[in-house]
Amino acid sequence: MQAISWTELCKPKKEGGVGLRKLTDINAAAGLKLIWKLCTSRFLLAKWMNERYCKGTSVWDAPISPLAFGTWKFDASLRTEAANNMTQDVETG
Repeated sequence: MQAISWTELCKPKKEGGVGLRKLTDINAAAGLKLIWKLCTSRFLLAKWMNERYCKGTSVWDAPISPLAFGTWKFDASLRTEAANNMTQDVETG
């Protein structure tokens, strides 16, 4: 039985891989989705994280404590990428 690297498995089928998505990409997508929810919705985790970590500031300006919840630290590491890719339509009067 021949060992196949994860990189080879993640290649598209057309390139000889299996077409699996990279776990780092899936994890980043989940983190970016959570940042979106923190900014736009009022679901329970968003409320809790905003009250616990933002403390009256925006998601973008909230400090990152070394003792913070792992998800908050991971999301904070994605803030720049999220800010570069998020837009909001604003209706003018």
